[in-house]
Amino acid sequence: MAKRKKRKNKFVFHLVEWFKSLSKLTGLLIVAVASVLLAGTITWLSEHKSEPQEIHVTQDEFLKVLIPAAQQAYKDYGVLPSVSLAQAILESNWGESLLASKYYNLYGV
Repeated sequence: MAKRKKRKNKFVFHLVEWFKSLSKLTGLLIVAVASVLLAGTITWLSEHKSEPQEIHVTQDEFLKVLIPAAQQAYKDYGVLPSVSLAQAILESNWGESLLASKYYNLYGV
């Protein structure tokens, strides 16, 4: 009986060790695959850079686009449309700043 238990314990020990080595191998494989994917993505992005297109709008067009949103903000939050529009105009230079034109950020936040 003792030999059987000892043999079973030895088998369990080897099974546990096998799973440990398998999990290490799996971890290394995951890291390798992730590294290859990351390198490929970085290479692809560097080869396919797109320059932001400059969009120039008139002040009237700028206001026509923003007035409905400013009115909705007034209904939702009580911020006067004149205040939110004035802030957008000042901080984005009528939508011409880099943050506004490239990242659609009118308030510099």
